[in-house]
Amino acid sequence: MPSTPGNPYLDLLAGGLAEHGVRVDMARGAGHVLPFVAASLGKRRPDVFHLHWTQPYLYWPRAGRPSPLLGWRLLAQLRLLRRRGIRIVWTLHNIAAHESDDPALETGLSRSIAELCNALIVHCTAARDAALAELGGSPALAEKVHVIPHGNYIGAYPDDIAPAEARSRLGLDPGQRVFLFFGRLRRYKGAQDLLHAFRRLPGDHLRLVLAGRCRSDDVRREVERLARQDERVLTRLEYVPDDDVQLYMRAADVAVLPFRDVLTSGSVVLAMSFGLPVVAPSLGCLPETLTGQAHLLYDAEDPNGLGRTLELAMSADLSAIGASNRAAVEPLDWAGIGRQTMERAYGVDTLVSEPAAGP
Repeated sequence: MPSTPGNPYLDLLAGGLAEHGVRVDMARGAGHVLPFVAASLGKRRPDVFHLHWTQPYLYWPRAGRPSPLLGWRLLAQLRLLRRRGIRIVWTLHNIAAHESDDPALETGLSRSIAELCNALIVHCTAARDAALAELGGSPALAEKVHVIPHGNYIGAYPDDIAPAEARSRLGLDPGQRVFLFFGRLRRYKGAQDLLHAFRRLPGDHLRLVLAGRCRSDDVRREVERLARQDERVLTRLEYVPDDDVQLYMRAADVAVLPFRDVLTSGSVVLAMSFGLPVVAPSLGCLPETLTGQAHLLYDAEDPNGLGRTLELAMSADLSAIGASNRAAVEPLDWAGIGRQTMERAYGVDTLVSEPAAGP
């Protein structure tokens, strides 16, 4: 199975399914006019086709808008799969692409995809409610939707470095209070909001680290401009190799993920897997995921909510909160997630799934 740089989600899910005898094949979207149909015509006809992120199949390369033509092609392939008796399962990581230029088109396509699916998977009850609200909410659709939690990332990345060494390698001192923003920097993730809020915090001992690749040049320039205004900010605006994820996680005291919009967040689960507390808005699945640290969640509509919660984190028992977060995700192992997925959505022994698009 091919690895998925930057996001091991599908590899971990496939491994969890394999523990229960499910054979997993990856169907890649590039290189064929009808990639999913081509995959289903291979030597091993699948019993289930599991769709994850739809956006790679709705956008022309380097295009800024979803294409109705590509949407029609996707739906046509799914209809052909259904006619061949292949079960279709879709995990809704989001309803429409973040920062979509045509959310109405994507939502309409999502409704059509949902009608063709035999089962839909979401990661929390809030996501279930959001999906039903956006996709029509019929009783038939409600019966298809299954809540299966997001698995943890414990052991998915190297984790053999001590916090002191991690800080030393990043140029941070042991006595500093380190806030971490980790992941791709996209506008909806709110890095700019964090830089504004952090700048208002007093304390020479405070540090903010932003680590991740920028998707757009505009976001990069804006983040770099704001970061230059505060010498306490350290930026690493580049792809972080898997081996280096632990550097940032072990150097940090608290992760800050100030989403402007979110349904499910693998970044939150990643931080919890490394035993970090998380400052985040009370949106989507986050309140259900971060049940043990509700006081570090803030109202996304409150313009001062992020700043006040950063101040609260400065005096909170972060070690205890981080330990609680780690304990909360430990039961979410991928063998268990695989069993739930198999029993509630598949019930078969072969799967074809397209590769992940990244976090």
